[in-house]
Amino acid sequence: YSSAASDVYKRQRHEETIMATCPVCSTDVDEDKIRQQTGTTAFGAKEVDPTAGTRRFHDGKWLYFDSLECRSKFMAHPEEYPGS
Repeated sequence: YSSAASDVYKRQRHEETIMATCPVCSTDVDEDKIRQQTGTTAFGAKEVDPTAGTRRFHDGKWLYFDSLECRSKFMAHPEEYPGS
């Protein structure tokens, strides 16, 4: 890991956009875009676009991932990503 990637869940402000860092690949992820509702299920649950990124609650905090692939890698072996 580089020193920039050592802080896995670093938040950065880019003009009014809150960015998180994917703990798997260190890509910046737009938190608002991930949470943006794209529809509603038949039972009223919020739908989001998983291609915009995804998130997961882990050890008391939200982690943001740039793709479902990164989230799956993390879920399989969270111990491989220190600081998350």
